[in-house]
Amino acid sequence: MSRQPRENLHTFPLRIREHLRAKIERAANAHRCSMNNEIRLRLEDSFNQDNVRTVTYSLGDLRDDMEYVWRRFRDRIQMLDVGEELATAVAAGEIPRAERLAKRWLEYREEVRRTGGGVS
Repeated sequence: MSRQPRENLHTFPLRIREHLRAKIERAANAHRCSMNNEIRLRLEDSFNQDNVRTVTYSLGDLRDDMEYVWRRFRDRIQMLDVGEELATAVAAGEIPRAERLAKRWLEYREEVRRTGGGVS
């Protein structure tokens, strides 16, 4: 399937129960794709008559998935650096700096939980 131009993409809010969101997240991780892509593929599959999952990625889809994965990787590496800075600040008794770093780390962790895996 070829990638659609951005103007043909539509965004809409979707409300689902937490247990279903968790299932989607596990499936996305197992298929090594974003939750958005997992949902899209499953919707497309639901219209397939034989309901066999045949994943055909366009180069655009692969690029999007790789950008997502690298963004997550970059963000997590940055947060490891923040963790090291936090430990250094605590060891040096730099309480105000440690508080700022701890707040930054906690905000990142909350963003990961809210987005299901990575900061976008």
